[in-house]
Amino acid sequence: MEDEAQGCTGLFGGSFSPPHMGHVLACHYALLRWNLKKVLIVPSFAHPFGKPLPPFDHRLAMCRLAFAHLGDAVELTDVERQIGGVSYTIDTVQELTRLRPDENFRLLVGGDILPDTQKWRAFKELTIIAPLLVIPRISEGVIHGGTAFEAALPDVSSTRIRQTLAAGETPTGAVPAIVLDYIAKHALYQ
Repeated sequence: MEDEAQGCTGLFGGSFSPPHMGHVLACHYALLRWNLKKVLIVPSFAHPFGKPLPPFDHRLAMCRLAFAHLGDAVELTDVERQIGGVSYTIDTVQELTRLRPDENFRLLVGGDILPDTQKWRAFKELTIIAPLLVIPRISEGVIHGGTAFEAALPDVSSTRIRQTLAAGETPTGAVPAIVLDYIAKHALYQ
């Protein structure tokens, strides 16, 4: 499946609360590793597991800032806002397939979330519509979704970033500086 990804559009979804260096590096990794046509950033509108999120418009704006340096190689979409309600990946992928019938999609996921996919709605159907491309990630010193011979994303945690911000500290190096400026300007995560 990975060999057939060249020229496809990678779908990279998440709450992006906030978008951090791991997200940015994941896009770089996917574009270079699989020679994708582009990566489509898909912020969640409402998290399926009830995770509280800042307003969608803030998360969309932060994504725009975090990925701007990648130019046309990255595109943002508010498709989950258009769908409305709780964001299930299968619904999003089906809607994107309807809206963009000429594009071939691949779903980008971090290797660390593979054990959680049994919780996803219609996961098997999802992988038929948009086969997975797994990005290796280091967590607690272990590489998930890859081997020691592959580059792996660092262990950057949105939860830890939010906790750091809530404590009035700055997660320097974990979040793009332009996103940190936006967070401070809009008093997010306090």
